[in-house]
Amino acid sequence: MVSGGQFSLSATGDFCLDPDPLNIPGCTDPNAANYNPNATSDNGSCTPACDGDFNFNGRDRSE
Repeated sequence: MVSGGQFSLSATGDFCLDPDPLNIPGCTDPNAANYNPNATSDNGSCTPACDGDFNFNGRDRSE
């Protein structure tokens, strides 16, 4: 316990509170490299996962 002296706290700035605390933006694609299993809304940040096939010599893999 602290006693005596003067204590103060001051804060200024803009604060933005999410109106829906259950809204967790992130990548919702389970096949993406940056999949977030906790995300509840897709924010467009998904990046494709690398499958490790680097031997297609610049050609479309479906050829």
